[in-house]
Amino acid sequence: MFIAASLITTLEQLAPASRLLVAYSGGVDSHVLLHALASLRPQLGPGLAAVHINHGLSPLASTWSDHCRFVCSALDVEYIVAEIDATPFGDESPEEAARRARYAAFDSILTREDVLLTAHQQDDQAETMFLQLIRGAGPRGLASMPTVAPFGVARIARPLLDWSREELQLYAQAHELKWVEDPSNTDSRFDRNFLRNEILTRIKQRWPSASRTIARSARLCAEAAELLDELGALDKNPIDTERSERISKTLRAATRRRLAKMMEPASAIIAQSMALSRLQTLSASRQRNLLRLWFNELGLPTPHERHIEHVVEMIYMAEDANPLVTWPGVEVRRYRGMLFASVPLPAVDESLQMEWDLQAQLNIPGVGALYTRPAVGHGFRPTALTSSVTVRMRQGGEQIRPARRRETHTLKHLFQDAGVPPWLRDRIPLIYVDDELVCVAGYWTADAWSVRPGEQSTAIEFKPAW
Repeated sequence: MFIAASLITTLEQLAPASRLLVAYSGGVDSHVLLHALASLRPQLGPGLAAVHINHGLSPLASTWSDHCRFVCSALDVEYIVAEIDATPFGDESPEEAARRARYAAFDSILTREDVLLTAHQQDDQAETMFLQLIRGAGPRGLASMPTVAPFGVARIARPLLDWSREELQLYAQAHELKWVEDPSNTDSRFDRNFLRNEILTRIKQRWPSASRTIARSARLCAEAAELLDELGALDKNPIDTERSERISKTLRAATRRRLAKMMEPASAIIAQSMALSRLQTLSASRQRNLLRLWFNELGLPTPHERHIEHVVEMIYMAEDANPLVTWPGVEVRRYRGMLFASVPLPAVDESLQMEWDLQAQLNIPGVGALYTRPAVGHGFRPTALTSSVTVRMRQGGEQIRPARRRETHTLKHLFQDAGVPPWLRDRIPLIYVDDELVCVAGYWTADAWSVRPGEQSTAIEFKPAW
């Protein structure tokens, strides 16, 4: 068997790494991986440890954990065990819940210099590709599991993807390894088990090399996905340039030096925007490809095809349209020739009123945090805010005369002039003194309460939750 030798090739891609952590379930695949790595310890360089996740779902869980501890002791490998709660949330399947909890546990253990090694093999890759195919995935999904990929602050590697389940079992038998068998693996109510036990088994009876050739298709899909990402990056570059030009033009056109500072609370939203005019010049397929790349770069959940089509429709809507496309974990909007994508905004209590002594940071649920700091030439006179200060949310119709302006304006018009997207305007705290609006947090201070240029002052700063 050449499994140990092939591991060296994969491990060379992982340098530098301070520690290799094997995801060790106690099953045959992960036992083979751990055993082979232990035999290579003089050549490894990084430290080696095994991480066992106790899901607590089986009455045999403690027995499996004891077995894993015994094996690690025999191999002189550090043993780490994590107890998790794999209770499903909402519409999660048991498989999804276990995976979420398991990956969260791994993430809490890993450091930036670590690499998590899993024992996924060729048959697992074939099963994953079938599942993705049934779900209607494109090249990115059909690429299935990469050999090496980012994982939280660390990396994850799957060095056994070129080896079949049968080959790993031959290695285990040759080295007289003892492993645990999870009875749930025979339960075909679970999708992956159904594919493994009832579908792929029959396919391999007719086409014995099916897992190998399916894995090859996954590699080809990965190459196609990489090319699509490269094309998307080429399409995205001029769009990013146009977005920067739009923002710069807004700042250059400002008559108030404070506009750049005023736009800071919306900087996170600006970073999640995409200019539409160049996007409109692309073919429909390149638009969809670019949008998928964009959502992926933002770390947002992958959209269904129908969601992508709805977003494409937004590109050609009238300028005054205010559409919203959503799917679990994502909201996409359009405003002033730009698309904006983000995680769903938290709920806000519009009737909220909070007293604030200006000393400690004030945390507003779903909105963000307010705090004060010393400043010069903007904000309030240090002695101005001596009365009762309350923080409220926008109700509509509020007015203020900003510092060094001659006229009073409604907040609606001020927000429009500053380019604040409509869905954020009701999420900006308003500061009142004795029922008088004196500050729009992060944007304007009332002229009657503001300092003159060069004066020492107290500024109210806003750190948004979005």
